[in-house]
Amino acid sequence: MIGIPSNILVIDSSTSVMRIGVSCPDGRIVQMENAERFSHAEHIVPLIESAISDAKLKREELAGMIVSCGPGSFTGLRVGMATAKGMSIALGIPLAAPSIFEAAQVRLSELYDEAAMLVQSRKDEYYLGLIGNQGFDRKSIRVVRGEGIVEAVGKRRVYCVDFDSGKLPFLNDQMIGKEEYSIELKDFLIAAQEKLAAGGEELAALEPLYIQNFPARKK
Repeated sequence: MIGIPSNILVIDSSTSVMRIGVSCPDGRIVQMENAERFSHAEHIVPLIESAISDAKLKREELAGMIVSCGPGSFTGLRVGMATAKGMSIALGIPLAAPSIFEAAQVRLSELYDEAAMLVQSRKDEYYLGLIGNQGFDRKSIRVVRGEGIVEAVGKRRVYCVDFDSGKLPFLNDQMIGKEEYSIELKDFLIAAQEKLAAGGEELAALEPLYIQNFPARKK
């Protein structure tokens, strides 16, 4: 694995917790968070400015950007994607957009041979991704409801991203606690480094990863 690139702005607004950060030349990753659900649009620009400032950089010194393409919150994804694309164009820097599952896959697969990762979609609905050591295929992501979740997950260890897992029908020893693994911005940096090095995404074709239709998108 090549080293994590520096001077990269990272945006993950796909879940109830928005994470913004910058990788620094000294190896640090400055990270900011907003955990106020439904307020990502209000906080994203101030958090970006704070992260860049704390990294002791100027916008013009950024070498690239990473944004989570999802899946996750409809509004959060659109806020993050629109902001990232606008800055990428304005600054003339490449943009990479891994899914949140692709970001988690590298470290999760090092910890567990098989794991299941859940991101909340709607009430009692979850995006499910099965993590192994063969890389992650985003086409395998599916939506599961509470009543079918045990069968879908099987005996795999389960990691829930940014939501209360207390109502899910799993035993405590099946859950992956924060002391074992918690998604971080460095996961996105690892997942996106090759795409950034290759020049980034085609911005005109780049959209959030929608696994199912949201009411606002139904025709």
